[in-house]
Amino acid sequence: MSEVELVRATAGGGANTLDASAVTEFSVTLEGGGGIDTLFGGSQDDGLVGGVSNDIMTGGAGSDRFNYFAPNQGVDTITDFSIGEDLITISANGFGGGLTLGILDPNQFIVGNIPQDSDDRFIYNTNTDRLLYDSDGTGPNNPRAIANFSNDIVLSSEDLEIVA
Repeated sequence: MSEVELVRATAGGGANTLDASAVTEFSVTLEGGGGIDTLFGGSQDDGLVGGVSNDIMTGGAGSDRFNYFAPNQGVDTITDFSIGEDLITISANGFGGGLTLGILDPNQFIVGNIPQDSDDRFIYNTNTDRLLYDSDGTGPNNPRAIANFSNDIVLSSEDLEIVA
């Protein structure tokens, strides 16, 4: 028998719970569906995708990736984001806004509640523990919330990675 390296589980419609918290030997990728889902990663380096509703995601131990493919995926709650270990991954194709691949350009990130210039794409509000995306900075489009954090952290641009 060969060793398992990765298991992927995808929720269907409705509210689902995908619980891999007992998984200790391999990484998991959990994908929420159309309902309000609850996702629990295991103890390895896991990937979590909330889906299109306001989901609850817990990565567990390991270097986890909380993946966002478009700004209209709902406002997820991430319960255990670990600064310097976990990453928020953002799809450049899905979000647009002049994002380039790699760790987010510091000029495109601000801690506060509103964008300060036309380059600001991600705003982290420490009063609400909420991450917002703004496609045009100080332009006419309003920021859109994409994630809440329930473990009282302060994000920086280094916590966001732009992927294709």
